[in-house]
Amino acid sequence: MNRLELRTKVRHVVNEIVSEKGFVSPLDVFLRIGKITPKLVEEWRFGRVPYLERVLQGNLSQFSFIMSLLRENARELHLKT
Repeated sequence: MNRLELRTKVRHVVNEIVSEKGFVSPLDVFLRIGKITPKLVEEWRFGRVPYLERVLQGNLSQFSFIMSLLRENARELHLKT
């Protein structure tokens, strides 16, 4: 997925999550765009995975870009960061 597609997908996912929950978290975004599975999140929460980046699908550059898009969308929606 290129950056333009990722930008569109993240924007859509953030709006969708905010309309459902009233807030958004990075983990919610990573789950919805398919960068991690619920099973791996559970493994991480129970301490079987030392850090989340180990099980995310992609690279740190991509994760950083997703986080910057999330911050950008949060500002546009006037959410607290």
